[in-house]
Amino acid sequence: MHRKLIPIAIVVIAIGCKNDSDRVAELASRHATQQAELSRETVKLQNELVEGTQKLVEADARARRDFLTLEGKLDEQRVEVGRRHDELEDERREIAKQRSRDPIVANALIAAATLLACLLPMLLAGWLLRSQLNEADEFTATEILLEEITARHPALAPASRPAMNHDSDRSAPKIADETRRQPPNDFDPLTNTTI
Repeated sequence: MHRKLIPIAIVVIAIGCKNDSDRVAELASRHATQQAELSRETVKLQNELVEGTQKLVEADARARRDFLTLEGKLDEQRVEVGRRHDELEDERREIAKQRSRDPIVANALIAAATLLACLLPMLLAGWLLRSQLNEADEFTATEILLEEITARHPALAPASRPAMNHDSDRSAPKIADETRRQPPNDFDPLTNTTI
């Protein structure tokens, strides 16, 4: 039986091989079709990848340009902020100086006004006293002149005597003695007033 089985096994193997080779061919063709489709999809994906990479490079270049532009603007704004900060700092210093100077000026003005208020009555009194002294001098001078005019023996005017005496013998004329007259007893020469 073994002998009969061998040809049957060969036939079954041949039949089975035939079926396997068809299956293998069919699998190979399916595999080739799938491989071709896979290759097409790979090429398509590679193209999309290249396009995506190009877009990414362009977007990156645009982003870098935008970043540089924004950085330049930011630098300009930093310079502007620094300048304004310096201006504010100068203004703050000026205000601080003014705050320290204003009370000094105010105190000086108050002191000057107080001094003027204190000196004003003294100046007024001095002016009044001076005007009274001037009036008193005029009054005193007027009084002395009136007394001189009305006095029997004027102290300021020279006596009316002849410049030359003539003697009875008519010899040579003599110059009269210049005797000083004494002021009246009631006259005070220091104040030029009568007592």
